[in-house]
Amino acid sequence: MNLGGIYNLILELEDIKNQLMESEKQRIYYINIIKDYEQRIKELESQNERLISENNDLKEKWNRKFDDQATRTQYVVEIAKHERENIYDDIINLINDKKRFSLDSLLEYSTSEWLSKQNPIIVKFLETLIFHDNNDKFKEEKLFKCAMAVEAIYGARHLKYVSAINLASSAIKYSIAKSKKIIDIDNHFLSSGGYNKFVQWQENLAGESSPLPNGLLFLAFDNEQNKKII
Repeated sequence: MNLGGIYNLILELEDIKNQLMESEKQRIYYINIIKDYEQRIKELESQNERLISENNDLKEKWNRKFDDQATRTQYVVEIAKHERENIYDDIINLINDKKRFSLDSLLEYSTSEWLSKQNPIIVKFLETLIFHDNNDKFKEEKLFKCAMAVEAIYGARHLKYVSAINLASSAIKYSIAKSKKIIDIDNHFLSSGGYNKFVQWQENLAGESSPLPNGLLFLAFDNEQNKKII
């Protein structure tokens, strides 16, 4: 082999050497990438195991959070605090509804219909307490008692709340006994409005005064001191 052939061979060997070195660099580069991925995978697996463990702990705590009576009571109190504002808003809407005191509204009063428009939390709670599977015989009576209980709760929540149906009931008692104390006592226990509210309500029911008839008028009083126009 001449000198030129040897030189070319050396160049080829040098080129092969360079290619092998470049290939080795790429191999080491990819090995490092694989190692990085493997390390990252291990970290993610470790993090996943930790999160699964924490999640299981939270599930266990959630499943056992109502085991303690004090905790159950605390949650009930918190729920009641949130519902209290909803009940207050419902009462305000009722207070602003003046039509419920009208004679037509009172004559058309339906216990079931009235309850259907009230705060569902209170109504369902009371129905759960007072109803059972075999009490259809007393359903209407229990519905009315449920409505009276809702009225009592409304009156306890807002001192200015006046129950329209209890106001009408007080009017019936007053028509029999003619005693202002009945109105005041009913208002104290039933939120039916004080005597001034009662008088104002009666005046509103009367509407416009009828004109006096023509001719002679005689005024007389019976033994119970009720003024009559004859």
